[in-house]
Parts: sequence; C-alpha cells; structure tokens
Amino acid sequence: MNQSAGIPLFRPWITSGWVHLWLAQGNLTQAADWAEHTLYHQDALEYPSEREYLALVRVYPAQQHYTQALQWLTALLSSAKQVSRMGSVIAILALQVAALQASGATQEALRVLLRLLKIAEPEGYMRVFLDAGEPMQRALQTLLTAEQHAVSPVLASYAHTVLAAFASEQHQEVTAKTIPFVSTPLSHTPSQAAPALPEPLTLREQEVLHLLAQGASNQEIARQLVVSLATVKKHVANILSKLEAENRTQAVAYARSLSLL
Repeated sequence: MNQSAGIPLFRPWITSGWVHLWLAQGNLTQAADWAEHTLYHQDALEYPSEREYLALVRVYPAQQHYTQALQWLTALLSSAKQVSRMGSVIAILALQVAALQASGATQEALRVLLRLLKIAEPEGYMRVFLDAGEPMQRALQTLLTAEQHAVSPVLASYAHTVLAAFASEQHQEVTAKTIPFVSTPLSHTPSQAAPALPEPLTLREQEVLHLLAQGASNQEIARQLVVSLATVKKHVANILSKLEAENRTQAVAYARSLSLL
C-alpha cells in the first residue's frame, strides 16, 4: 500500500488496464459506467493516480464528450509540466491530438501534433502514438500532406515511421481475426507465404524489434519502454534466438524478409 498517496500501489495500473481492454473490445457500456462513478476531480489531481486520470480521458472521446476530455487534458498537462514529467507530457499531448482530431478541430490537432513530434522524436517514442488510435493516424497522414504545415525532414521521417508501425499493427490484427487456429500446419509452398517462426515473438518483443529497426540502443529502449536494461537485453537475446540471427542488423533483415517489420 502506498500510504502517502492513500491508494493501493498498483490500482492505477490495474484500472487503466481494464479500461484499455473494455475500449479495445468495444465495451463502451462498461467503460462509461466506470467513468460515471469514478470519484476523480480535476481540482484534486494527484500524480500516483495519473494513469487512472488518463484512462478516464480515453473514455470521454469514445462517448464523443470531447470538451470534457480536453478540459481534463489541459489540467493534466499543466500538472505534468510543473514538475517536468516529460513522459507524462508526451502521453497527454498524444491524447490531446486524438481528441482534437476526433472532434473536428483538425488545425489545432496538427499544431499540437507538431509539438508532440518535436518532443518525442529524440527518444523515438512509438507506443504512445499507437495507443492514441485511429484519430492519431489520421492526424499524422494529414500533417504529411498539408502544404501549410512545414515539417522538417527529421520529423517527417519520424511520422512516416509511426505510420508504418500503425500499418504493421493493423495488419497483425486483421491476420489474427481472419486466419483460424488449426492444430496442424497449413500446407503451402515457400512462394505462397513467408515461413512462420517456430516460436512467435511476444508483443513486447515486437515492440523491441521495431525499436531495434529504428537504431535504438538498449538504454534508449529501456527508457522508452520503462523497463530495466537487463530486461531489454533479455528481450533482444530472445529476438536473436527466435530469428536465428547473430546480431541486430541480421535480425532486422530477417524480420523484414518475414514481413515482421
């Protein structure tokens, strides 16, 4: 128990996980019921509960309550900036972009998106964009095609990388939904499909693989995924083993040949 905060230490993580699951499943009724009965208020923000606040903010756009979402995000952003919690600032800005884009405030969404890209690019953030969903994807596409928004080559490349990650993740979701599970291997020739890995990569290993493909170091990956350096090294070792690669460069090349990137 985190006595100083007055809440169970892991409750924000658990609650946030449930809300993510409900929204991913399209169970808006459950998510909305939780949001309606939560006791959180904008005038009493506490950092230990930040994950729950952000979970709440995710529910409002799903209900098309964009004004409420943006009010919460403004308060959360102010709180995070006061103590320079840049990881929180990045997560909040991503949700702002999504809420603004979904509400139809496209130009404001692009303004915030440019700010987000400038802050997130040096550390190579990826998951925070993907978690913001389809409105973020549309905002990135619009930014890259809007003539009135000058995007530097560095940020444009970063935006394209994020969009590629969106496409990869959506392909994986479609594949998982459309290909039935079978107890025996499907017969096919090598020209018909890429060979499957004997042991597939976990979701976390896929995240690490995408970061490796971007040239991120172990330390950078650990910082972005908020895990220990030892954990990153273990994931990298598992990736090399599963891909039967001798080094990172070879692993990335093999992954591309298998359409994993």
